[in-house]
Amino acid sequence: MNEFTTIFEKTAGGYLASALFHFVIGAGLIIWGITGIIRNIRSREKMGWYLILVVPGIFWLIIHMNLFLFVTFDMKGKPRVAEGVVQVAGMQAYHGHNSGDRITVGGRPFVVDYFLLTPGYNQTIARGGALQAGVYARLHHYNGLIVKVEVRKKDAGRHGP
Repeated sequence: MNEFTTIFEKTAGGYLASALFHFVIGAGLIIWGITGIIRNIRSREKMGWYLILVVPGIFWLIIHMNLFLFVTFDMKGKPRVAEGVVQVAGMQAYHGHNSGDRITVGGRPFVVDYFLLTPGYNQTIARGGALQAGVYARLHHYNGLIVKVEVRKKDAGRHGP
């Protein structure tokens, strides 16, 4: 019988689907914009409107670059596992204003930041996250990015919604 409850889990397939979705949005904006620019090369006033598509598309791809890199490079092999009682060194306020919850599990430090665009676990304590002080947890991670959170069943009810 499994004594742990899974609170968060993202599979490699889920990350790949998410990365492809974000790539298609960014690439689609860029292609749509460049196609419009090429079609309207003689009409300078219309070209500006198509640049409005290209620039956000480029920024979209840059912003989501960490997801693409994570899927292509970091997810090779099995995730590492840290298990033990959660120790909290610092908490992120509900509205942010600091670097996130600083926790340690099994001697391994982690930062959980609700406001960081990340494919991993980001539910902070102030927002009802499961990784509160004293909870016994098992974290699966790639280079510090938490991809699965399990807590002991007796601790599962300690976190918020």
